[in-house]
Amino acid sequence: MGSEAERYWTQAEVAKRWRCSEANIKNLRERGLIGFFQFGRSIRYLQQDIIEFESHNTKRRKGGAPPKARSAVRKPDVSPASPTQWRI
Repeated sequence: MGSEAERYWTQAEVAKRWRCSEANIKNLRERGLIGFFQFGRSIRYLQQDIIEFESHNTKRRKGGAPPKARSAVRKPDVSPASPTQWRI
């Protein structure tokens, strides 16, 4: 990270930045979507990790690259002869 000192954010700071609850941040952490450090009982998030997560998981505004296309709805490999044969 060069000559800059690494900056660590608390869960509350990340939640405030993202305008969401601390429980949401905890959920992302537990799912392994954002990296964290644990110092005793204290959880901290590296600033660079948070910024990188934002850059990969936010939509761009006007003038930016278009958002990724959503994946197409998956259809069954084999279709029945008539729609009445479909069962759930």
